[in-house]
Amino acid sequence: MAAGCIGCHTTKENFKNGVLMSGGRALKTPFGIFNSPNITPDPTHGIGRRTEANFIEALRSGKSPEGEHYLPVFPYASFNQMTNEDMRHLWAYMKTVPASQTQNKTHKAPLIFHLRFSLGPGR
Repeated sequence: MAAGCIGCHTTKENFKNGVLMSGGRALKTPFGIFNSPNITPDPTHGIGRRTEANFIEALRSGKSPEGEHYLPVFPYASFNQMTNEDMRHLWAYMKTVPASQTQNKTHKAPLIFHLRFSLGPGR
């Protein structure tokens, strides 16, 4: 529920079962269907191998640790005005969410949206 992450990163079924932030919620857009990723601390399927700096970079600029742009459905622009302290507190909270081994689902969108480098100019 922190920062609204639960709204996109938890399916209704997983919310009922207490599996928060495990992704899989289908976001239907005019450009295709995008499935939210698992953002639990799971090191394989979630963000467990990410650092606080990676987390802050994602919220500030919408970029992954590898420098790829996250898809436009990730509303990083809504978070980039948060203070560093608030982002650090949010990161600390995210580390307390139970890890889920839920695998991320593939998006159903045109190829152009799978080519992350093509997203940079539009930002």
